[in-house]
Amino acid sequence: MRASCSSSALSCSCWTGNTLISADALMNMKAVSPLADMGNVKVYEEPKKNHDYIMTVDVAKGRGQDYSTFNIIDISTNPFKQVACYRNNMISPILFPDVIHKWAKKYNEAYAIIESNDAGSVVANGLYYDIEYENVHVESMIKAGAIGMTMNRKVKRIGCLQSAIW
Repeated sequence: MRASCSSSALSCSCWTGNTLISADALMNMKAVSPLADMGNVKVYEEPKKNHDYIMTVDVAKGRGQDYSTFNIIDISTNPFKQVACYRNNMISPILFPDVIHKWAKKYNEAYAIIESNDAGSVVANGLYYDIEYENVHVESMIKAGAIGMTMNRKVKRIGCLQSAIW
């Protein structure tokens, strides 16, 4: 497996397990201590007035195997900056929308993009319909159950290409 992608976004094959960021770039990154470590949530920067944030959400089943996570990104800065993250392998998809809602509201009504495959659809629908948080990505207004983002090879490829361009 190649450790990096070439400089051309079109030759990036991160959807096959290769990395989008070169090994050298990863090795040169320095870990930053969070301002606050609340167990499952690490806060690196408090919300700033007039800043826009997105929240990317990956959902697991809450059985102690895989982790449910979210990352909050400040998109008002250049380059974008991760300001908070969440990681928990025991949270139920039924309870996760409440956690997402709390942190999305805190970060200026962050735009939530929720992976809606499998248990993710429970979380996306819970946040949008039950809690009535409207700042959620809707994949299609026509297709039933299209709250969130269905992850597949095409979506991952587009994400990798866009990341390489930025």
